[in-house]
Amino acid sequence: MNPFEQQIVTDPRVLLDNPLSGLNEKPLKFLLNKFDELCKERKLPKAYLLSSPNAGYGKTFLIGRLFKELKGKATLIYIRPIADPYRFWQRILDRILEELCQPEEFIIKDSNRSYTQFEIFTSRVIGNLLADFIGSGFIDPIEFVLEGLVKDIPDKDKVAEVLRKIPNDHVDFSNLSKKWIQWLRSKWDSAVFSFENALYLRGIRVGMPYKLIRLLWVFFWYAANPNPNSNDRELCIEWLSGGSLDESDAEKIGLPKESLILLSHSVESQNDLCQDRVIQFCNLASFTRPFVLIKPNVMVNLNNCVKNLVQLSAL
Repeated sequence: MNPFEQQIVTDPRVLLDNPLSGLNEKPLKFLLNKFDELCKERKLPKAYLLSSPNAGYGKTFLIGRLFKELKGKATLIYIRPIADPYRFWQRILDRILEELCQPEEFIIKDSNRSYTQFEIFTSRVIGNLLADFIGSGFIDPIEFVLEGLVKDIPDKDKVAEVLRKIPNDHVDFSNLSKKWIQWLRSKWDSAVFSFENALYLRGIRVGMPYKLIRLLWVFFWYAANPNPNSNDRELCIEWLSGGSLDESDAEKIGLPKESLILLSHSVESQNDLCQDRVIQFCNLASFTRPFVLIKPNVMVNLNNCVKNLVQLSAL
């Protein structure tokens, strides 16, 4: 009798109510301990790879238990079979974005409106970088108070603290989006070096500054524009996924035309772009919670992705 036969997980959002105890307990505890360590670190420590190449060890069962235990502690990406090797990274990125666009169930509770996981992700990345700017002296925290960008903060020393936990009752990019857009646009061009320095101090390497600054701007635009009657968020996701926007659509989300991805880009070039984005997302996740990329069968490219993350975090 195969003890895993009735415990196979095919959809991580539909988990077993009563998984069998004792099966794969050791690797499960190992993974959970590693995540406890990750959550205690503000700096990106390293990437981890756990593989079981042989059949019959209950990997899909372990995935189900892992997803159940890590809900709310990690962004869980379940990777289904990828048929086209030339679009491998494009499919990985699509899957990450698909999951991030799902509702957030754990970080924001008792709120008047729902948030997507990506809204939390993008808000925390920008909010923590702004808080780092305060710490480095690039921005005086009183400016956020005087500009009306934060609410009910009598002590300017508390501004960085609430920015690190955005969105909250004191600050939310979407509640005062016009003010935030106007203010950030006035600071953006001069912020390139400070963004790079803040990421460097955290041990995060995510590519050339001119590319990063556009990525972070799209993150902010997504967080600041939750209006369901607007297609701004769809345009942000399209650009992030390596899609091509026309100039009018790029203008809607505040991107210059040199940020557009050419339609003439080869499949290989787009796949390389998506690989860079996957690595950027995984590194920037240190601002929120780690990514878990899970596939029942070991994939060489995914293995290489983890190795790249390890090398980047060690530089």
